[in-house]
Amino acid sequence: MSVLLYGVVEVDGAASLGTGVDDRPLRAVADGPLMAIVSDHDDPGSLAAPEALDEYELTVQRLTDSRAILPAQFGRTLADDETVRAMLPRRRRDLLAKLDPSCASPA
Repeated sequence: MSVLLYGVVEVDGAASLGTGVDDRPLRAVADGPLMAIVSDHDDPGSLAAPEALDEYELTVQRLTDSRAILPAQFGRTLADDETVRAMLPRRRRDLLAKLDPSCASPA
């Protein structure tokens, strides 16, 4: 199984994120102030279907309508939740600055 990444958002109280590609439930993987929105997929090869891109785009658009999100590149999969959690703190400063430019430190 792999984890399809839709994007990164600031942690919020959103209980239901809906569904994504192949009607897979979306869920959050959080670390500190950030959470990645993901869905589980048994066969990442199924993401190569043209319909998957359309579903992915619609899902990201729906998420964008409800919150600030840094969308991931289509098809970005990670091995598991631990890999997702390891990515968030490594990129925390950059991701937070992009989500809320007022938090960026002066150059």
